[in-house]
Amino acid sequence: GSTRFPYSTLFRSRALIAGFVAFLFARTLLPKRTPLIARAIVVIDGPEWLAKPHVARYARSLTATWAVYQALLAALAFAAMFHVAWLPGPRMFGAILPVAVAALFIAEFMSRPLWLPDVPRHSLLSFARRLILAWPTLLDDR
Repeated sequence: GSTRFPYSTLFRSRALIAGFVAFLFARTLLPKRTPLIARAIVVIDGPEWLAKPHVARYARSLTATWAVYQALLAALAFAAMFHVAWLPGPRMFGAILPVAVAALFIAEFMSRPLWLPDVPRHSLLSFARRLILAWPTLLDDR
């Protein structure tokens, strides 16, 4: 007989990764913590931007959005392990998760001028590069 790929392992790992990322965002929304997006703003554009109430609100809201979005992706990956009929097939679903993350990242980046017209602008590649380089420090709660 043929050996079948254990798709449940793939979905479990996707669910765990998305769940962990949701946790990383959500934990920064706890009292006395700085929201993850606010940390990124400080590292990329400087702390003076968080003194503006609309920027601080945006950072908190976007951090919550990412936490919920990742939790939903984790739930979908988990549901896919049980072959829920309306979910795409295993191979397609594996490709959809990273595309879904990229879609929210790009959609937020493109709509940011509408929500925060006064903040500094970066090209998408420059912003992504700065964010990737800053990522380890963004997770530090000290």
